[in-house]
Amino acid sequence: MDGAPENVLDGIITVATATCPIGTTLTGGGVKEDVSPGTVFRVPLLLGSYPDNGARTWTAELSSISGGPGAITATAYAVCQPIG
Repeated sequence: MDGAPENVLDGIITVATATCPIGTTLTGGGVKEDVSPGTVFRVPLLLGSYPDNGARTWTAELSSISGGPGAITATAYAVCQPIG
């Protein structure tokens, strides 16, 4: 299950989440950082990546450092398994 891509801004904590559908349980997850071509002097900084919300949601917290032009996005992923 993919979450929505979130823009990662300098010095601001960005939260990306992915939630398993009803009838499934979370078995793992992660986050993917995408740095746009031409991005200079911006570095994504992963602050945390963890399960949350009653074993249904994966949450990632990110920021970026060393401001400059370009864009960084983060997408959280949840690995879901049917219950039963």
